[in-house]
Amino acid sequence: MLHPRKLDFVRALRRAPFTGFFVFAYSFTFIAILLFLPGGLVSAPGRYGFSIETLADHQYWRMFTALIVPRDPLRLVEQIAFSVVMVGVFEWSNGPVRAMALFILSDVTAKVLLVQLLLGPLGPTLSFGNPDILTTFDLGMSAGGMALLAATVHRYSSGWRIWAYLGSMGFLVAKILIWPQPLSDLMHLITFNLGFVLAPLFRSNTVAARS
Repeated sequence: MLHPRKLDFVRALRRAPFTGFFVFAYSFTFIAILLFLPGGLVSAPGRYGFSIETLADHQYWRMFTALIVPRDPLRLVEQIAFSVVMVGVFEWSNGPVRAMALFILSDVTAKVLLVQLLLGPLGPTLSFGNPDILTTFDLGMSAGGMALLAATVHRYSSGWRIWAYLGSMGFLVAKILIWPQPLSDLMHLITFNLGFVLAPLFRSNTVAARS
């Protein structure tokens, strides 16, 4: 007979398998990199991360490997926490198919859009004066997670929704001013707004009926 806590864990995993995938994938790749990758975590970004330059070079597989490769132990914990909070809350209410679809759509769209913007005439302006933005490697799932966070914010009643949106955007802009990381910051701004705009298309009928 299963212990009640084990039973609760199984139920949670069945209800939020996409979140469970991220938690497992991060843990697995972290251990695998430490044990088998030459250079360990130091070489992981260059091997599996994505950059504007590598995407422009049609290395599209990096868009997906970058999602599950941790940069260091602190980022491992951080990304697992983001998975539970950003992905898990939305998936719990709307289901794994909607969560996965919105996550992938927003994440891939933002990356492709950034390639076009940063390699175009607006590149110098959008780079925040950072000449290395085209070759900077990014890792993690926080960009796609931002879209699901925005979709969760969109569930609020109209009165609270606008304040939650403005507060979230204010936090993202403040983060840029205090601790700029141009590539990931731009990704977060794009995916958060994508998630907010697309939210009505990815809400379950049950959630929509409650709103």
